[in-house]
Amino acid sequence: MGSGGQGRARPLAHGVKWCVDGQNETIKMLGIKFDKIYRESAIFMKTARKCFGAARKRVFSQKMKRKPCCELPGEPDKVVLRADGTAVYITTDLHSTVKKIEENKLDKCVWIVGNEQDQYLRQLFGVLRF
Repeated sequence: MGSGGQGRARPLAHGVKWCVDGQNETIKMLGIKFDKIYRESAIFMKTARKCFGAARKRVFSQKMKRKPCCELPGEPDKVVLRADGTAVYITTDLHSTVKKIEENKLDKCVWIVGNEQDQYLRQLFGVLRF
């Protein structure tokens, strides 16, 4: 990457550091302790590569303007990666869900969310079963 790209990356890295530092300060202030913290930025590239590989193997259809998508019975098709290879919301959730289950040897996992997330979670778990 040329120097122009690095110049644009510095403010972003500073912003991410500022956010993480703020989260850590708040967590400490509240006395909360986590066994492990998963950061989307740390797993994004692995996730994108897996989704892209699955798309190349035709695991996902590409009927939605070259975007890899999963056709789920009874649900709208779910795009798992943009046509240019960048992530959508579900991209990192797919990888982080599998990672959490495997690392912690879970046979059950509870998600506490508002009902506006019902369809999204049905799609997420549907893609994971796919």
